[in-house]
Amino acid sequence: MKEKLLEIKNLKICYELVGSIAHAVDGISLKVMGGECFGLVGESGSGKSTVAKSILKLLPSNARIIDGNILLKNRDITHMNEKQIRNVRWKEVSFITQSAMNALNPVARISDQMIETIRIHTSLQRDEILEKGKQLFEMVGLNKNRIFDFPHQFSGGMRQRAIIAMAIALNPSLIIADEPTTALDVIMQAQIINLLRSVLKDSNSSMILITHDISVVAEICQRVGVMYAGSLMEYGDTYNVFNNPFHPYTMGLKGAFPSIKDPKKTLTAIPGSPPSIINPEPGCRFLHRCPFSTKQCKEETPKQVKVGEDHFVSCHNFEHAEEFRSKTKGIFSSQVDYKSRLTLDNINQDVVTVEGLKKWFPIKNDLFQWIMPKSRRAKAYRTVKAVNQVSFKIKKGEILGLAGESGCGKTTTALLLLRLYTPTGGKIFFEKKDIASLKKREVGKFRSQAQIVFQDPYESLNPRFTVGRTVEEPLIVNKIGSKMDRLARVIETLKKVKLMPVETFINKYPHELSGGERQRVGIARAIVMKPALLVADEAVSMLDVSIRAGILSLLRELTDEMKMATLYISHDLSLIGNICDRVAIMYAGQILEMGVSEDVIFSPIHPYTEALLAAVPTPEFSKRRVELSTLRGELPDMTNLPAGCSFRPRCQFAEETCGRDEPPLRKIKDEHFVACHIRGC
Repeated sequence: MKEKLLEIKNLKICYELVGSIAHAVDGISLKVMGGECFGLVGESGSGKSTVAKSILKLLPSNARIIDGNILLKNRDITHMNEKQIRNVRWKEVSFITQSAMNALNPVARISDQMIETIRIHTSLQRDEILEKGKQLFEMVGLNKNRIFDFPHQFSGGMRQRAIIAMAIALNPSLIIADEPTTALDVIMQAQIINLLRSVLKDSNSSMILITHDISVVAEICQRVGVMYAGSLMEYGDTYNVFNNPFHPYTMGLKGAFPSIKDPKKTLTAIPGSPPSIINPEPGCRFLHRCPFSTKQCKEETPKQVKVGEDHFVSCHNFEHAEEFRSKTKGIFSSQVDYKSRLTLDNINQDVVTVEGLKKWFPIKNDLFQWIMPKSRRAKAYRTVKAVNQVSFKIKKGEILGLAGESGCGKTTTALLLLRLYTPTGGKIFFEKKDIASLKKREVGKFRSQAQIVFQDPYESLNPRFTVGRTVEEPLIVNKIGSKMDRLARVIETLKKVKLMPVETFINKYPHELSGGERQRVGIARAIVMKPALLVADEAVSMLDVSIRAGILSLLRELTDEMKMATLYISHDLSLIGNICDRVAIMYAGQILEMGVSEDVIFSPIHPYTEALLAAVPTPEFSKRRVELSTLRGELPDMTNLPAGCSFRPRCQFAEETCGRDEPPLRKIKDEHFVACHIRGC
């Protein structure tokens, strides 16, 4: 029987704002046992990080714990003073932040930061700490001599590993990991999941894993808590909570996640958005988004009820859970089956054709190059071959997915398509006209027919523009129509992206909108010109799971309705499989495999595609894997690509031919192309 390590009792936390109080955490109770990984899931603003920071007493100055207790090994943290809590931080409870770069001092070596952390809590000398640090680096899969590097010399995954090494340096009883895999590609995410699992096994520590990704929870967590608007809706054994959910919110979350094993399944989108936590109304917090709410839900706050072995729920109508499960999919779902999307009318209409596209960036930052004769400078430059001999087509009404690890050239390819970069070589045909060689004046005209939806909906919107002005801006720039004509078009577009009633949204500013609403505004701005080409660069990676399904559905519907050619960029193959007609797998600036989504996902040919698919965590709570399959090594140096196949150094099937000749992208069967000497011959 595992011992209780952490217990939270009726915790209530509020933030004091100007003229109001925000109730961020409203009476949650849970337990974390010794040696277990406890997942805390929910939408942004649900209170997950506030709970985590309260355990370490790292809440901002305007936050107050107004009720409840946090017991760590039966000691009440809420009543500890600053000196007492300093002895708890890192030594007994450590913290892994979401952004490793923000957690590290950019002007200090990793070694110095590790020395500072360990020296405060131990009597070890500098040399002893360095030796311990090297051992920790090896434990997390880093070269021990890299401990003397600066943070900017590490990749994103390496920085996250360094943070994990610091977090386990003092063998804490509890590790709090706040979204440790959110910003990573699938290969790096799988490596971090395996590492966290290994750390828990070797150190016998417990972990609270904060995430919105229930597939990560499925892979690593024994127990889970589901938070919503400051309340704990359901918690208990992971298998029980997600395979037999009792709360409608849990049912909605589960249905919002695509699975790589069933990529074309209909996703569910929970309608609406979370309620305001400022002076909240009485009753259940999920009331206004719940299709099964009753009068009692509006009048009384539900209490936590035990519904099974280690399974608790806060819902007045938990006795009707089985009936709710059967109805939830149809009620929440806003997506239709798109398995047969391309029609005979548009199947041969290529909007974009890319042939042998290249983009090379010379590196000119070496001092000695500037004192060399001009005739020798070009030879001295190193060149980043970001995109190298890429060819593909996008048809009218089709979505092509572009997948691969971070740094493989996906975004550079998209910017070339929009002519935000000038190609080094190759051709880009847009509606049979080569735009690769367009002059500046012609490029502006082309861009009115090619638009982009950015990754971060908040940073891509002007905070001083209303929704109406934001959507109208492209029409103003391109001098289209009168003011009344533009207003009519803006209203029509806002209806298309389902921002209704329009009068409610048209005069709002970005800060007054939710993340999903902001992304819908970004999509509206992109389609108001009725473009022939739309690029969506990680369009849902910054959004909560509950609204991803709605945005994906919207992109699919708009592509079908407007007959656009859409390029959808993501490292998440489960999302690509759900929304895209075809998929191209990119590695080190080249396309290694391309074909119909179902063929590539269910019958992959290239070893790299197989590795990407094996690294994707799945929301299948009954089949937890011992570890996720991962690739050895990292992407090659783009200034010094290996001879032959660029994937050869990481490929377990590589032969002599692979190091001699670069494999061409060959057609294996209808619409399925592979660049490999070994497979598909």
